[in-house]
Order: sequence, then C-alpha cells, then structure tokens
Amino acid sequence: MPWPFVLFCIKDKASAAIPDTGPSFTRSEVLRNQLFWTMSFAFAASALAVSALVVHMTPLLHDAGLGMAAVAKIVSSIGLGVLGGRIVVGYLIDRFFAPYVAAVLFAATALGCTLLLLSGVSVAPFAGMLMGLSLGAEVDLIAYMTSRYFGMRRYGFVYAVSYSIYAIGASSGPTLAGISFDKTHSYNSVLVGATILLIGAAVAMLRMPRFEEILGGSLVDAIEQTVVRA
Repeated sequence: MPWPFVLFCIKDKASAAIPDTGPSFTRSEVLRNQLFWTMSFAFAASALAVSALVVHMTPLLHDAGLGMAAVAKIVSSIGLGVLGGRIVVGYLIDRFFAPYVAAVLFAATALGCTLLLLSGVSVAPFAGMLMGLSLGAEVDLIAYMTSRYFGMRRYGFVYAVSYSIYAIGASSGPTLAGISFDKTHSYNSVLVGATILLIGAAVAMLRMPRFEEILGGSLVDAIEQTVVRA
C-alpha cells in the first residue's frame, strides 16, 4: 500500500514549492482550448484501441486455435512491453519532441495490429509487445505533455480532466470489442477499428505545435491563440 510512503516520506516544504508560472488560463479557457482537446482525444483513442486488444488478447489467440500454454507465453509479452514502455519512452522524450515520440509509438502499435490481422498468430508476440509499449507509456506522456503545454499553474485541473477522458476511452475499449465480437463472431473488425484509432491518434500528435518558440512567438502566445474565445 502506498499511503505510508505518502504520509511519512513526502513533506510539503515551502522551498520545494512549484513556482506559479506558465500560461495564465482559467479553467473555462482550458476547456475551450483546441490543443487540450486534440491531446486528450488522441490519448483516449489510443487507450480505447489498446485496452480492447489487451483485455481480449487471450480469447483472440484462443479463438485462433492456440492452446492456453502458448497463449500465456504470448500475453506475457504485453507485460514486458509495459515495463519497457515506461523506460524507453522516458528516455526518448528527454531527447526528442514528445508528441513525435507518441506518434511513432501509436503508428508502431497500429502496424502490430495490421500484422496480427494479416499474418495471424505468428506475429502475436511482437504485436503484444507493441501494445504493452503503448499501455505503459500513455499515462506518462499525458502528464509530461500537460506540464509542457499548459504549465504548472492549472496542472492539477488540466491533468485530471485529460486523464478522465483517457480513462473513459480505456474503460470503453473492452466492452466495445466484446460487443463487436458478439455481433461478427470475429476479432477482425476489432483489429481494423483499433488500427484506425491508433493512426488517427498518431496524426493528431503530429499536428501538435512544438514546445519552444514558434516563428518568433512565445509558446504561451501560440497556445493562447488556440483558445476559442466566447
């Protein structure tokens, strides 16, 4: 349980307080911000796709004719991907533009879905690892991009709303995949839908502006221009 560490090990020191800097958005301005919704829905789409596939991976492989022992070995690759995703993505976003890292990750997972659809269970371990990479990196990317695009002044609010949208996508994916399978008696439509969602999320990430100054203007100015004024 984490509460003993939070209670006894985390101290609120004035010297460690986060400075009140960053874009001066109100909460209503955040909710009218194009970048906020682009980021949030991109991660929600990827979460919907990945959660559907991860939860249904066992019946998907079993339906393809694999025994439970073989299925267990393949599903374990998802766990390895989750672990690797946090480490690898953390390393990469220190060196490359985070939305581009996210775009490559989503596109690679879409490729894994396509290969699984076209080539069958022979590529399942590779596809499972790519799904695990996305699953392990998404939440970290949301937190990182929230701080970089919106600063720390409204960080708690922005992250809470964005993560809630992500969680809705993650919780909806398995249900929608189950409904699809019940209607079609195949996981092919699930794989196609997941591929489309992941490609859409990758394209959305490629459209995000850079953190640094853009065309001589400040990041704050660039972001504030995306707020839809009432």
